[in-house]
Amino acid sequence: MPDPSPQIGLPNAEFIELLNLKNYPLNLENCTFADENSIVTLPKIIVPKNEYVILCNETDLELFQSFSNVYGINSLPSLNNSEDKIIIKNQYNELLDSLNYTNNFFKNEEKREGGYSLERIQPTTNCQDSLNWIGGNHIIGGTPGEVNSVDGHIYDSIPPHVLSASSDNHNTVHLQLNELPINSKAFEISNYELTQGNNNPVKINLNESTMSISVEFENQLPLNSIFQLMIKDLVDCSGNKSHDTLINITPIHKAKKGDIIINEILFNPYLNGVDFIELYNASDHFFNLHKLTFKTYHPNPTTYAIQSYKDGIIYPNQFIALSIDTGQIKFDYPKTQLQLSKMPP
Repeated sequence: MPDPSPQIGLPNAEFIELLNLKNYPLNLENCTFADENSIVTLPKIIVPKNEYVILCNETDLELFQSFSNVYGINSLPSLNNSEDKIIIKNQYNELLDSLNYTNNFFKNEEKREGGYSLERIQPTTNCQDSLNWIGGNHIIGGTPGEVNSVDGHIYDSIPPHVLSASSDNHNTVHLQLNELPINSKAFEISNYELTQGNNNPVKINLNESTMSISVEFENQLPLNSIFQLMIKDLVDCSGNKSHDTLINITPIHKAKKGDIIINEILFNPYLNGVDFIELYNASDHFFNLHKLTFKTYHPNPTTYAIQSYKDGIIYPNQFIALSIDTGQIKFDYPKTQLQLSKMPP
């Protein structure tokens, strides 16, 4: 309970609830509880098997008289309202559990304002924190010492999937996901297969902070053609599953002088029209125009970024017109595909 005010029905005080998932009692003596600013060593606290204990500040203990298994802790770390990271370790400094939360975890504007506890949805899974916590649904704002009001509920019906995919033009494919999968197969090389050739994956790398997976192959990947990657199974902590997904991979190159040329410009448009700049990809490679900029020098040096709702990729031997107003350009010249953040005057 990081923000107990305004009071809904629970005590107007912060608390932390711990659950013993074992079939035998646990002693928390000499375990440590910490956030990013402070740490406290816990006294002897026996947590019964498959039961809960509530930790609160020693000065707030009287407020929890109606609850069982409550322990007042001297100098218990204060929970930040907006975001915090809390960690509990055993007497050997080994991690028992942690939570890196923000007030967005409540997933509800009213509950975010205070008076409601954050509750864990699936206590026995290793779901990503942001997907496994939500504001309590109980009428008093939470359920300290009892089964959570959201326990076992399914709030996610979308399976893990690839948001974007790219190749480094050597032997690695980078996959940006909407969420991290939890199935062990997702981290096995047998889960990934190119649909053409005999180039086999040799290594899987996971980056939890960016929710991305890199798949390293034994040989060079195609340099000048789109190829496909089969992903056999991705499963999230809610049981949502994607199966046999085909992903198109476009090998993006770094543009060199002469690869992309300015082919045509319009600086005196129709009445109510807009300027445009036409680019031509004179190479056999794919490039991402979002990584490029224009620069003008008169009257002052100014840089212009290229933006679009598309992926920004220009294909070999393709023309693309750039403008500040793609709608108008499509009306006057119906082949524009990207848009500049602003145009030179």
